[in-house]
Amino acid sequence: MEVSPSEILDYLQKTKREVDRLIEKYLPKKVSKDWLKRICGKTNYSFSKNAIQKAILDPIWDFLERGGKRWRPALFLLTLEALGKKPEKYKDFSIIPEILHEGCLPKETLILKSNGNLVPISKIKKGDEILNSKDGKTLKKDFVVEKKFTGVKKIFLLKAGKEKILATKNHPFLTKTKNKFFWKKLEELKRGDEVLIFKRRIKKEKVNSIAFFGESKVYDLMVKNSHNFFANNFLVHNSLIVDDIEDRAETRRGKLALHRIFGEDVALNAGNFLYFLPIYILKENKKKIKEKVYEKILEIYLEEMEKLHFGQGTDIFWHRGGKEKISEKMYFQMTAFKTGCMARLSMKLAGALAEKDGIFLEKIGKIGELTGIAFQIQDDILDLTLKGKEREKFGKSFGNDIEEGKRSLIVILSLKKLPQKKKKRLIKILDKKGNTISEKKEAIKLMEKCGAIFEAKKIAESLKEKVEKDIEKIFKKSKARELLKQLVSFLISRKI
Repeated sequence: MEVSPSEILDYLQKTKREVDRLIEKYLPKKVSKDWLKRICGKTNYSFSKNAIQKAILDPIWDFLERGGKRWRPALFLLTLEALGKKPEKYKDFSIIPEILHEGCLPKETLILKSNGNLVPISKIKKGDEILNSKDGKTLKKDFVVEKKFTGVKKIFLLKAGKEKILATKNHPFLTKTKNKFFWKKLEELKRGDEVLIFKRRIKKEKVNSIAFFGESKVYDLMVKNSHNFFANNFLVHNSLIVDDIEDRAETRRGKLALHRIFGEDVALNAGNFLYFLPIYILKENKKKIKEKVYEKILEIYLEEMEKLHFGQGTDIFWHRGGKEKISEKMYFQMTAFKTGCMARLSMKLAGALAEKDGIFLEKIGKIGELTGIAFQIQDDILDLTLKGKEREKFGKSFGNDIEEGKRSLIVILSLKKLPQKKKKRLIKILDKKGNTISEKKEAIKLMEKCGAIFEAKKIAESLKEKVEKDIEKIFKKSKARELLKQLVSFLISRKI
């Protein structure tokens, strides 16, 4: 019962569409009285609908609409089907692991450099000096820290005065109202709003029109200090939630991390809200399952959330330069708790709904855990090795993990293999803030020459083989089982 790679890609695409629809069922894009009543119950006073819209729904949907592979819900649904259950009945549960895990410009857009030249964003490089404005009044110079290709997205044509620009709906523009400056996403702008442009000096122009234009490859820039730049003469801003704050991440899925757009307080609160949303989803579907199954799912969920935070805490300590000799076993445990958590949760939830006992749940949970670990190792390999168009599809900038000082398995293996002098050099590069391209290349060369990248590939491959054997051993032969194997193979051997 062979399954082709194209079948699993089709399955993932179909799952993604259904999951996106289900997320909106429980988390609407626009606040309503009905939704507030369902999620909060009867209240004694009055809601501020505007506050909930701006501080909860808007930041969460800004993040969710950046995409994602949605492979965790697929893992849940295929596990359920392989256990003989009809996924349709329990599909609402599939979004639980996804929500927990959870603006750009076309290449022709002209960026204003400090020398007055206008250069297409696709030609801009890290280190280029560009003009920007922190206060919307005075010009200043800053350097491009990073340029990211963020995929093919829908773009809109914005016209203001004699100026025009193509941008995604989430890209922020600086506006002026009653002598106060506000960043507004393109989709929030309306005719008559005043946006800031540069023509010999910074001035304001009224928006004439906004219209859908089509689809295009899009890019975004990270700019030192001010995080804004002039694109086609318009002043624009460069565009996982709690995880990003804790890691001090600048970007997520090719755009400015939420805490950089909405502020740490709003982003942290919105991220924490997502931790509790699964309880609401579970409560809404309580009538579909037995009381003992309901209690088991709740128990699994709370246990996995505890482990997730232990994993994240360990990772934070390490990449902030926590003085500790990290062993391979310590790395595997951290990754099992962090990246392995959502895959383990996906499979254990499916097992609980199929009313399997605790021993069986631990067995399939282990499959999910190993899948998550191997997925992370492959992610770290791709971060260091992808080039050209494959790098663009991957959606992360070159040497991103080196920039973060991440102690990946490849780094741990390298520190074990390298002679003392080269080991010290690698640590120095990893602990430095703001690496140059040449430093990143030097670090990769060190890891490559000592054989650490090759060894990491072998470890990921051996984990994949073990997972495939365990799937064959635990699940009965079926189309769902073969799709499950193919999904695991895709996640661990992927090139994007």
